[in-house]
Amino acid sequence: MSVKEKILKDLNIEEILPSDLSTVPEELEGDYAIPCFKLAKKLQKSPAIIATDLCREKKCVGIVEKMIAVGPYINIVLNKAELAKFVSQNIDNNSKYGTNNDGENKTICIDYSSVTLSKHFHIGHLCTTVIGECLARLYENSGYKVIRINYLGDIGTPFGKIIAMYKLKGNKEDILKYGVDEIQRLYAMFAKEEETNPDLIEEARAWSLKIEKGDSEATELCDWFKTIALNEAKRIYNLLDINFDDWRGELYYSEKTDETIKLLEEKGLVVVSEGAKCIDLNPYNMGMCLIERSDGGSLYTTRDLAAAIDRFNCYKFDKSLYVTGIEQKHHFEAFFKVLDVAGFNWAKNLVHIGYGRLSTEFGKISGREGNTPIMKDIFDASIAKSRQALAGKNLSDSLATDIGVSAVAFSVLKTERIKDAIFSLEQAISFDGNSSVYIQYSYVRLKSILNKANNYDLSIYDASLLQEKEETDLLLYLDILPEVLKEALNAHETFYVTRYALELASLVNKFYNNLRVVTDNEELTKARLALCKISAEVLSRVMYITGVKVIEKM
Repeated sequence: MSVKEKILKDLNIEEILPSDLSTVPEELEGDYAIPCFKLAKKLQKSPAIIATDLCREKKCVGIVEKMIAVGPYINIVLNKAELAKFVSQNIDNNSKYGTNNDGENKTICIDYSSVTLSKHFHIGHLCTTVIGECLARLYENSGYKVIRINYLGDIGTPFGKIIAMYKLKGNKEDILKYGVDEIQRLYAMFAKEEETNPDLIEEARAWSLKIEKGDSEATELCDWFKTIALNEAKRIYNLLDINFDDWRGELYYSEKTDETIKLLEEKGLVVVSEGAKCIDLNPYNMGMCLIERSDGGSLYTTRDLAAAIDRFNCYKFDKSLYVTGIEQKHHFEAFFKVLDVAGFNWAKNLVHIGYGRLSTEFGKISGREGNTPIMKDIFDASIAKSRQALAGKNLSDSLATDIGVSAVAFSVLKTERIKDAIFSLEQAISFDGNSSVYIQYSYVRLKSILNKANNYDLSIYDASLLQEKEETDLLLYLDILPEVLKEALNAHETFYVTRYALELASLVNKFYNNLRVVTDNEELTKARLALCKISAEVLSRVMYITGVKVIEKM
């Protein structure tokens, strides 16, 4: 039960929902405001009169100390002692505080990262990767069984281009020595060679088609290049503590496109236009959806259709998310609609989670792919920056890695999902209150205080002593964690969690900077140490959900 729920229960007001309550402006007295608009129709009175009547009729009990009518609102002044006892007991007695079982016996598939194996793991993959993982952890926090899917980009013309250039100017020794860097060099060379040899693109397309058809040489070369690229990607995933359950990519589903097209033909949905096969979505203002080229080659849409059908058959999901850039919105709308008109009832449970574009500050990080910095370079730069910030503190190098990697991931999540963002290394590795480093520092300070005062028995303490403003503000914020996590999940907005984490860290800093935790009063000391303890527990939970590494020393 939250403080908002407790207020309504103590006042015996059933018609108002906890979510209806709002905070009170600083210039007014009160902690929460109850709106009376919902009661107007039932009571046949104006909301302002209802607010006045309720303040006169209701008895302030339990957590409610005072009721003040302010127009159509009732401002609630909380009993600070009762508040402190209520919140601290809620958290201290619940090792799973902030979790819920809304997703019990439900399965969700989340398709994210979807790294393209014809290139480096670059900054374009970062948003889908960290947003998708944060959503996965939010769903797990609500009791769902989460299937993490990395839909690998492991076929297509880029592989044909790499093979064509490898056959023309590449060699095995350079691939073995330089790995993905050499593969990328061959890919870049293709564009230059094509300028003087326009027929080269046809050779690349031919190799691409050979891959699809299972040609032994094409398959062997393609698999070799993909293994090298996938190993690099897995090193990035290891840094981020991300593990996928399903690695089946486009190649796997290209082998299922024929049966998918046949299924759609049997349903009478396929039309042929200039030798190509399409689904007519004009009745839904979506135009024609191409599912097979005139040369018989499969398409991204067809593979997505096959993958969606296969995933439902495999996992019987209750919901399936696709985390990609917002620019792919229309693609997902079209293929969702194809499945819908094909009669798949579960198509309504497919959701596209779009996000804005991420770029870097010009000149701050130079990548080996021109204006598309690769993640290895970004992580190396961030780790080096964190190592520099920690210089002279005699801390382990793994700590610098944890700080640097967390900073990069958090810098994406702290922006509203749909907005474009610019990654700034200086801002990411900062202690100024708007970074993961600030959150980690706040957690370390809490743990340091607890470690220095570990001789106190915190199994029993008098929370009612926590009545200073810094304590009350912190307690009220700790109380809303379950609400914030639910809102973040419902909106698929990871920004809500990072915003909460930053504000919580700020309130923690105000608490231990403005008040002495260890005092001459042993009972007050125990109460404040207990507040440090539950604050650290909540902070560590939101750190985990946002991918920020929990560290014990800084």
